Formats: sequence, structure tokens, C-alpha cells
Amino acid sequence: MTSKQTYIILFICSIFYVLLLSSSTSPLYLPVSLAKLNDIIGNDAAMFEIMGAAWTKHIIPCINIFDHKGPLIFAAYALGWLITGNRAGIYLLQVIGLFASMIYCYKILLLSIPERKSLRLTMLVFLCMEIMYESGGNIDELMMPLLFASAYYAYQWLRMYDNNGNTSVRNYAPIVFGLTLGASLMTRVTCAVSVCTIAVCIAIILIKEKDTKALLKCVTLFTLSAVAVIMPFIIYFYKNNGLSEMWYCLWTHNVLYAENPEKAPLTIWHFFVFCPAWLLAITTATAFIKKKNTTYVSLMITSVVTALFFLTGNGYRHYGMLALPCLALSLGIIFTHKTNISKNIKIFLTICIAIDALGSTAHLSWHLYNLTLTAKRQPTTEEKNIIKMLKPIRENDKATFVAVNCNPNIYYQANKLPAWKYFVLQTIMSSFDPKLRHDMISTLYKCNATYIAFNTQQNDTELLNIIKNRYRMTKQEGNIQLYKLK
Repeated sequence: MTSKQTYIILFICSIFYVLLLSSSTSPLYLPVSLAKLNDIIGNDAAMFEIMGAAWTKHIIPCINIFDHKGPLIFAAYALGWLITGNRAGIYLLQVIGLFASMIYCYKILLLSIPERKSLRLTMLVFLCMEIMYESGGNIDELMMPLLFASAYYAYQWLRMYDNNGNTSVRNYAPIVFGLTLGASLMTRVTCAVSVCTIAVCIAIILIKEKDTKALLKCVTLFTLSAVAVIMPFIIYFYKNNGLSEMWYCLWTHNVLYAENPEKAPLTIWHFFVFCPAWLLAITTATAFIKKKNTTYVSLMITSVVTALFFLTGNGYRHYGMLALPCLALSLGIIFTHKTNISKNIKIFLTICIAIDALGSTAHLSWHLYNLTLTAKRQPTTEEKNIIKMLKPIRENDKATFVAVNCNPNIYYQANKLPAWKYFVLQTIMSSFDPKLRHDMISTLYKCNATYIAFNTQQNDTELLNIIKNRYRMTKQEGNIQLYKLK
């Protein structure tokens, strides 16, 4: 099989993978969501889509509209909207990103495994990703091509160093590492945990070998690449007098969020989500026992740091995508012809991978079963109630509509861009951030929206009392109350 044929197969797989599983953007899931699936379109993907679409209309994220993420993810969604004018453009970018991830996964495996076997194992890796994918369109998916590329260049260099002691570093490696760090700093800094760890390991090796020239080249290219990603955003927000707002959304609020995380409940699926990082740790540790080399030590340190990050994180399944390159590296070590792992350990690790793949297959089957129940996505109960209440309202009044503690998807449902900065006033996001709470309440006091929807499930009496002072309730559907300006 030629390289061209392999890449065609991977590209076709990328198209169908995103088509089938990205319920946030795939045409299969129009218009909005399957009520049968809880995570069919997560709040994150809905927020990113609204922020990106708003940016194309000169409504600037962080300045005119708020979400606690970095501007790069909003820029990616804005680019998708500029391409097609709807979420189809985001779908195209997802396909391209997944295709790039698959290519680098294949290249990782190809370093030690024949072509056909590498292709089959690449399919296995991305089958295992299904359980982490959730509704698609998240930050981890955006970062995945850079993470796989970083893993490939790191693994390639470490193998070269162990085989012949060569410490010369190709320009690609530090550039890709720097791009990954820069992209992480402009989205969510935790995405760079594994890349920064392996970069430190390589730097220590260069210091140990006293190769100052290679070290300086790596540090320079690494820094310049990171700056190349960061500086355009700094300049843009500075020119729009919003640099402090950008830093607040990107750093200040998220530091408080990290100290007070909203813990996602652990389920049986989390075993499969965390598996790749621990699997690489076990694989490299057992291989190191038989043959001591730098590759195994560096990868073992990286995988352990990544795995520990999962333990201290908030448990969201899509975080597992950050460790997916660990699975490709594990397979590359386990199934190489000259593996340094004993037969019994190899059998054990193979069983672990098989269980992980079976878990993802079971999860995929559950997903497809729910997909067959409804040909098209239907709005959730919350969204249905709001849409029903907004239907008789004049278009001018809908334009200033504000939702309090509601799913941001309702704006997409109503085909409206938010008129207010804190367009989905969320109690849970302001409970640990006094500044955000103050700004949200100030906005609510000054707000002259004709209608406000309030979700009573959050039980935020302070916000409700502020609303009742200026508004009167006109309708209620389930947990959603609709208030009109007095």
C-alpha cells in the first residue's frame, strides 16, 4: 500500500468519524440536539459557536461577550463561520484537524511498526478516542493535531539519541512544541502539560550532553513559535482596549476556577478515558527494566505527569484526548519487532488495550442506538420551553433577550446573537469569582431587555429578586420562567 493510498483512507475515516460523532457540528444531528443524549451538544461547544459567530459580526469575545476561555478557540469557530456562514465550516475544520492527528499517529507507529500494521493500529487509537470525544468541537480536539505532532517529533528524537547518541535537533521539533504551548496559552494552559514535560526532559538531556548550541537553538525556536501564536491576539486586544479583559477571561477567572473546580461525577467510562496515560507509564516502566534508555525514562515521566493531572482535574471525559498520543506511543513500543517487554507483560498490556477498545465500542454502540431512535436532533426540554415562550414575541424584543442559568444553545435555536456581554448569566460560574458576580449583577441591574428567561433549578434567589424588582413573570414552562419588563 502506497503512502498516498494510506492518506486517502485516513482522510475518508476522518470525514466519517466527525460526521458520525460530532453531534455539535455534524449534518446528521440537525437542527440542534437528540434529547436522548445528555452530552449531545455540550455547553462548551455551544458557547464557542456563539462566540465565534459573534466575532464575525464584530462582537469581540471577552470585551463585548464573555466566556472563560482563550481567544484562539473563538477564532477557530469564527474561521469556520467565515468559510460557510454556519457550523458546516466548523465541521470542515474538525475533519482537517482529525486528519492531521491521524497522519501523525500513523507516523509515530511507523517508526517501529510496518505500514499495514501501523494503519490498523491508527484505527484502533481513534476508536479508543470515541469515549473521550463527547459532543465534539472542544478545545482538546483543536489541540490534538499539535499534541500528536509533538509526540512524533519527541519520540523520533529520543529514539535517534538512544540509537546513535546524536543530539542534533531538527527545527520542526522545537517549533511544534512552541506552537503547542502558544496555542495552549491562548485556549487552556493545561493542554500543554505533556508537551512541556517532554520538552523539559529533552532540555535536560542536552544540558547533560553539554550541547549548548542545540539547547540554545531549541529554546530560541520554542520561544519564538510560542510568541508567534500569542502576539497577534495581544496586539488585537490591545488595539481594541480589551487586553485586561482578555487576560481576565484567559487567566484570572480560570485560576479561581481551578481552585474551585466543578467536579464531574466519575463513571465507569472514566477508566477508559484515563487509560492511555497510565498504559504508557506501565509500558515504558516494564520496558525500562529490560533495557535502560532515555526514551523510556522520558516517556514514563511524561505519562505519569499527564496521568496525575487527570487525577487532580475536574474529571471531564474530553480531557482524555490530551493523553491520546500516549496510546499511540504505547502501541509503538509494545508491537515493535524488537520489543523490550516480556511476553507476559505484553499479553497483559494487550488485554488492557483490548478492554479500552471494547469499552469505546460499547460506548459507540450506545451512541448509535440513540441516534437511530431519532432521525434528527430535537431540542431539549429546557430549549423547547424557551422556544415555545419566545414564539409569539416580537422580533425586536427577541433581539435583546437574556437567559439566566440556561443552556446557551437557545440562542442558536432562536437564530439570535446575544445583545449582552453576560448573555447566559450562570450562577455556577460566578459562585467562586466575586468580580464576575459583581459584573453580572451590574449588567442585570442596567439591562433593559424586554424579556428575561430564568431557570429555577439553580435556585439563585439574589438574581431572581433583582429580576422581580423590574420585571413581572408572564409565563412558566417546567423550570423556565419568562419575565417581561414592567
